[in-house]
Amino acid sequence: MAIGFSLGHWTSTKYYAGHTWYLPMPEQVTATPRRAEGWFYVGAGVFLILLSVVAFGPSIIDQSRRTASLTPLVTAHGIVSVAWLLLFLMQAMLVATGRTAVHRRVGIIGFALTAVVVGYAGLTVIQFARRGYDLSGDIFRVVLPEGSPRPSQAELAAGTLAPLLTALEFGVLVAAALWYRHTSDVHKRLMVLALLLLSGVPLL
Repeated sequence: MAIGFSLGHWTSTKYYAGHTWYLPMPEQVTATPRRAEGWFYVGAGVFLILLSVVAFGPSIIDQSRRTASLTPLVTAHGIVSVAWLLLFLMQAMLVATGRTAVHRRVGIIGFALTAVVVGYAGLTVIQFARRGYDLSGDIFRVVLPEGSPRPSQAELAAGTLAPLLTALEFGVLVAAALWYRHTSDVHKRLMVLALLLLSGVPLL
């Protein structure tokens, strides 16, 4: 038989034999795994930012292999997309460091920015089909032989469906994350699914 009582973050159970055992409270046991999980999302954000830099950076610096030069629309699309990734990283860091109240307040900006990202993505894909502009694929082009023929206008037009659906799915996932914002386990998984969906864009 034992008598239990709480002592700070520890629970003490004293046995009649004279021995006292101190065991961590449940919140202390789960604190470390949750913090490690928070830094996982930070790492995911950093990874996608670095992937985007590697994918898009070479052809932004040297546009000689692009089908057309950058346009204001494509530039705006790139800026808002980078802003979304940086905001995701900041939000993940706020959660990892325990500042969830600030995370919730800043999150409203993120959902508004998502609508802008989806809108610009749709317009940019339409311009891609009209002008034959190679929006991405810088990593993919590395494996192509030098002087490979560029896609025809018909091939470019046929390839617009997949990126349009990707933009739509991205918006739906983030909207669902907003709906479940008070259920953290569901919310964070929906957000990382949206992030993973974006990870395919630099590789196309």
